[in-house]
Amino acid sequence: RMEAFIRGAHRGRVHPGGPGTLEEILTLLALKAMPENQDIPFPLDLVERQEGDYFKGIVQFLKTCFGNDLDELYTLFQGTPKDYAAYVVDTTPRLPMRYLWNDDWVFDRKLQLPFEVSFEAMESLDLTRDQPVFDLLVNLRRFFSAIVHISVKDLDMLDAWGDDRPLIHGDKEILLAMDELVRRLERQQRIHPNTKYARPYRIA
Repeated sequence: RMEAFIRGAHRGRVHPGGPGTLEEILTLLALKAMPENQDIPFPLDLVERQEGDYFKGIVQFLKTCFGNDLDELYTLFQGTPKDYAAYVVDTTPRLPMRYLWNDDWVFDRKLQLPFEVSFEAMESLDLTRDQPVFDLLVNLRRFFSAIVHISVKDLDMLDAWGDDRPLIHGDKEILLAMDELVRRLERQQRIHPNTKYARPYRIA
């Protein structure tokens, strides 16, 4: 479904949401990071009001994980709806509009297959920097896909785990930033904490 939306669009625009929104942002960044897609003009705008802090936290997280490697792949826009509308009017004429359906996008199979959430699958995630940027983006996307699944789609999954939680492996700096981002989303009430259980993972 998301592939169809992307192929039928001329730009990406994301507004503040929950962990599912973050999953979508990581998907788009992974797609744009692929060498096959780097010449496709497709702005990715992260849009919020000037006083917003949803995207500030996400940008800080991306900087921790990737340094400056993703800077050219997205734009953080903070301002009024009128300001953003003017920005779109100004930038859209510079985009190629010949496609109603963009077949030039190359979708890696990893972006097309859903992440089958399980205890073992979460423990097998690799969140180290010792891998290509694309693969780390995919694995971070899978982590947040698991958060969405457990907190929204299958609230009873934790019953089968008892008191145990999957141990997430990776670079300490990335794991701490990821955990802080989850906590930030909880504080913003974008993830509703499960009052019956603790957070559905542990970090190494």
